[in-house]
Amino acid sequence: MADNRKEQEREELHRTIWNIANDLRGSVDGWDFKQYVLGMLFYRYISENFSDYVNQGEREAGAADFDYADLVRQQRAIIDHQTANNDKFVIVGLHMAEPRYRAALENYMQAEYGDKFLNLRKYLCTSSMEDAGLTPTQNDIWRMQAGYAPFSLMTGDLLHFNSKGYELIGNLVYDKMEQLGYFDEVFTALGISK
Repeated sequence: MADNRKEQEREELHRTIWNIANDLRGSVDGWDFKQYVLGMLFYRYISENFSDYVNQGEREAGAADFDYADLVRQQRAIIDHQTANNDKFVIVGLHMAEPRYRAALENYMQAEYGDKFLNLRKYLCTSSMEDAGLTPTQNDIWRMQAGYAPFSLMTGDLLHFNSKGYELIGNLVYDKMEQLGYFDEVFTALGISK
């Protein structure tokens, strides 16, 4: 008796969901609507499983305590603390992101922080050598094509920048802050025109 009731409830739920889908679909062809729904389901699956995928990759790479969701939460907590009465901040992107995750991470950061996100890796791989007045070596070109900072701007450990690299980053952050209007009040107070 209980199994029969369960089956009836399941059929009723199926009919209700089907009717709702038909109402939503309206005059759209069933096949076209199916493609839309499947696309949305795939997007939802990717959204829900992306952080697990990144976490697994980072843990396999040796970062046992890494949690993708914590990265944004930590950044947001720092921003909220530092900017309680001020929304002037710049998020400087990572330059060492794992290639298989970098596009998604950079897109996520861009979506989260908008024009306050500075894609450092992208800059380093495109116009940094020209801005530094340096001629890229073959190794620099290879690294930039692979999505990494050029050797000529790094120290030997390939984690830290040399003085030229830090100078470029400082100028880049300054330019971003100026672009966002963070210095407008200071310029006005000092009688400086842009």
